[in-house]
Amino acid sequence: MNIKQIKYVLAVADCGSFREAAKQMKVTQPSLSHGIKELEKELELPLLIRTNRGAFLTKSGQEFYRDAERIVYQLERLQGNFSEVPQTAGLRIAHQHFYFVAQAVDRLLKGDSHCRQIELAEYQRAAVIKDVADSRSEIGIIRYSAAEKNEVAQQLERRGLTCRLLEKQPTVVYVSEDHPLVQQKNLAPQALAAYPEAQLVEPNGPTRNSHLHKQVIEATDRGTLFGILQHTNAYTIGCRLFAERPLRSLVCEPEKNEIGLLTRKNLPLSLSGAQFIRELYEMLKA
Repeated sequence: MNIKQIKYVLAVADCGSFREAAKQMKVTQPSLSHGIKELEKELELPLLIRTNRGAFLTKSGQEFYRDAERIVYQLERLQGNFSEVPQTAGLRIAHQHFYFVAQAVDRLLKGDSHCRQIELAEYQRAAVIKDVADSRSEIGIIRYSAAEKNEVAQQLERRGLTCRLLEKQPTVVYVSEDHPLVQQKNLAPQALAAYPEAQLVEPNGPTRNSHLHKQVIEATDRGTLFGILQHTNAYTIGCRLFAERPLRSLVCEPEKNEIGLLTRKNLPLSLSGAQFIRELYEMLKA
């Protein structure tokens, strides 16, 4: 088994065909096919199902893909860190729909000429934790309340992750600028009962209960949620979801929520990953 064979399997799985994978890897299709067959022979396991409609991973192939993707990512990052001209294989960041992440990425791109690619993934907290634990993302950013802190800490310990505090934030309610709640000086949670709650949910994920068990509008991305809040009397609860204008953020509960930064234990950061974290702290301090 060699890294070239591993990359061949990943390319076919991502492209869905041997022909497209060969183009991506810049090799001939027979060379790619031969490399994968040799790997399957060595493992004594079929990794791919070949059909007229394309190529698909077998069950064994799916397990191989998960481990192989992590290995290739770490190898490319290692090569980037120790090459004569420092480069990164790319930086992936998973976060809980925080608007400030894009601002920190902008600062990174202006100061890191070697960063070739950045991927941002927005998930709910459990998926962010899993993404970093599986080494799909190098960095994760999550939010948790004081009541959830111990439970989250236990989850992170089990998955081999560390969490650094970025900042503490109160729980806020986001509404449009002309929403009736804007007129209230002290927003009580009970006042929300008259309005629908807009929620960010995972695509094809389980439906969540409303904060106050009233009407719910579900959105699978922050852009859609933003539009809902602008054009309806709905509200959403969270912190650091949006820059305030043209929405308004109203403090609902003084209890502090912590925003934490996740990384893998005993796994060095890439050059761009370390620079991103520095930019993030500098930006949040300003």
